[in-house]
Amino acid sequence: MDASSWAGHEMSGCSSMEVRQRRSIARAVTSLAANPGISLSAALGPAVRQAVHRITEDDYIGIDELLHGHIAQSAARASGCDLVVVAQDTTVVQYEGRNATIGLGPVGTNKSSLGVFVHSALAMTQRCLPLGVVHCRVWARDPALHGKREKRRMLTVNQKESRKWLDGLAGIESAFPPEQRLLVVQDREADIFAFLRSERRPSTHLLIRAAQPRRVEVIAIGDSHEPRESKSLARMSLFDAVSGAPELGTMDVDIPLKPSATPQPAGKERIATLTLQVVAVDILAPRDESNDDRATAWIVQAQEKTGSPDALSWTLISTQPVETLEQAIQTIGYYKCRWQIERLHFTLKTGLQIEKLQIDDVDSLAKTLAIYWVTAWRLMHVLHLSRAEPEKNPQAAFSEDEITVLDALTKKQTATLQEAILKIAKLGGYEHYRNAPAPGIKSLWQGLRYLEAMVAGWLLAKQNLQHV
Repeated sequence: MDASSWAGHEMSGCSSMEVRQRRSIARAVTSLAANPGISLSAALGPAVRQAVHRITEDDYIGIDELLHGHIAQSAARASGCDLVVVAQDTTVVQYEGRNATIGLGPVGTNKSSLGVFVHSALAMTQRCLPLGVVHCRVWARDPALHGKREKRRMLTVNQKESRKWLDGLAGIESAFPPEQRLLVVQDREADIFAFLRSERRPSTHLLIRAAQPRRVEVIAIGDSHEPRESKSLARMSLFDAVSGAPELGTMDVDIPLKPSATPQPAGKERIATLTLQVVAVDILAPRDESNDDRATAWIVQAQEKTGSPDALSWTLISTQPVETLEQAIQTIGYYKCRWQIERLHFTLKTGLQIEKLQIDDVDSLAKTLAIYWVTAWRLMHVLHLSRAEPEKNPQAAFSEDEITVLDALTKKQTATLQEAILKIAKLGGYEHYRNAPAPGIKSLWQGLRYLEAMVAGWLLAKQNLQHV
């Protein structure tokens, strides 16, 4: 696998690994991307599977070493971006009945439900185009602590799993140069005061969906995006403060389908009209913390005022100034990018079927999962690149052999990336008709599997002809 292939390019920066190890990992990533939905052994073949096994068993190679090259390439792809949006989130990977895997821990209320937790960060452009995975951590809970939730509440944030948000932030910043502007996006679980007050670069800001009715002081904002030195206007709960703020205007957003294992009927997406309100506040430290610490933030509320119990309502905490309708609309758009990491998890579980992996121990499993995270990014990147830059040359995402075989299968030359994606999706069962929705991840991975089987036959035929 040479560095000109997409996988070889992604792994070329893993300087702590030997050349043959980088080649083995690149072959593994390529095979997994081309053969989603089947077992690891079947996708890799005996030789590559054995090489990957040796790498994951090597104590000197961890997740950071495996992902080093991909993270460097992700940062390089972001070099022209004024702002990089990074979503971080945690997903549970369950291995029911997999008692033979050493080191698995409880992942639910039932102690016999075993698995691991994976916390990762996905970097994107402002238009939500996935640039790469820039942080990944895997761990299993200690079975001895199962059912002792009350005791965990007595611990500091550095002693809890909540530490993952701070570690994730540190990992994200280390992936990019200091001057790169970053907006790190999180859902409700990250509404932690210690995270809001965590040290970060001046060029890094946080966007968190509010979960707690935190005590705040409403403040007046001057022309310089900095709180005035004048007295606070009021002290109240965060949600009351933003609900009482003037309405800036409205915006329409497309509400996507939730990821599902089965195809969804067309036309289920809907457009929601959201009313926007913004207020600047100082968020006060929790009452159980004996300090006067505070965090300045802008609270953005986007609410669908239809009276329906299913009406959309987001309340967001932004450390980046939000003072105008345009900035509020931008902030909502950035938060929508967070859905991409949920799509990443959907691709991993339903498409690449990571919960069917059979690995001997958690340490080796964690490294294998890191490889799968890069594979899932590849599938998402190709799909979204075709939507963002449909007229791009197809060789921006596919090899010359893949394009040659695709042209032969469809009996038509592939001129653009969008055409390539449409052809591959059709191979995967996608039905194209007037007003049809765009191809999704599922049809893409099924089409890629079919295409790569054809490519393998094509390459074998070429090799045989060379020996004739």
